[in-house]
Amino acid sequence: CLLNPDPATGAKKVTDRDIFATMLSVLEEIRPDKRGITCAILTQGNAIATKIVEYVRANSTIPIFSESDLHIASDNPLSLAILSLFQFAAHPGDSFAWQHLQMTPFGKAMRAEKLSAADVANEVLDDITRHGTARVIARWLERLQARRIKLDEFSRRRADEFTSAAQTFDQSGSKNIEEFLSFAENYAIREPAAEGTVQVMTIHKSKGLGFQLVLLPELGGMKLALADEGIGTRRN
Repeated sequence: CLLNPDPATGAKKVTDRDIFATMLSVLEEIRPDKRGITCAILTQGNAIATKIVEYVRANSTIPIFSESDLHIASDNPLSLAILSLFQFAAHPGDSFAWQHLQMTPFGKAMRAEKLSAADVANEVLDDITRHGTARVIARWLERLQARRIKLDEFSRRRADEFTSAAQTFDQSGSKNIEEFLSFAENYAIREPAAEGTVQVMTIHKSKGLGFQLVLLPELGGMKLALADEGIGTRRN
């Protein structure tokens, strides 16, 4: 399925969101997951692949996975809040990290327990020293649960993955927050594709693979030689 308008027609340029919406409407109509159809969405690069996965997950129940590396500490609000928690503990004068925390569910939990900025920083540092970074994450997730702050399925999965990453870091024996922040920001996983899921991957990675349905959301250009302008396409 070619989702971009033909550039030769002079059609108005569409946005990524327009293309994503069209792409999702095709998926919703066909429902490859329910009909047992193997389906792939092929992109030019990993950045757009991540955006597609996020868009579909936010607007549909269709199971979708990316073949690209996923940086779990920066691709969702919960992980970013956890990073701010550690950042503030390491640098109590970081007003940006503190204000960010106040706007997250963690802020609601802190206000409910009347925790001051010093209380938060001292607790995080103490937990790291005694138990490690994974315990810090577990404690704050428990706070959300105690306040009956529910996480969506995607956030729960990222919470588990972030905790697992922290456990890996703790095995190094390091108690240094700066080292943990660097580790977390560079930590990446690759989601395993399950049967019946839509797979998002780069065109390069798709070579040699066969799918019954393929969506190409990044077409453009009229010559194969102009690779930086998209895949060369012609009608008929």
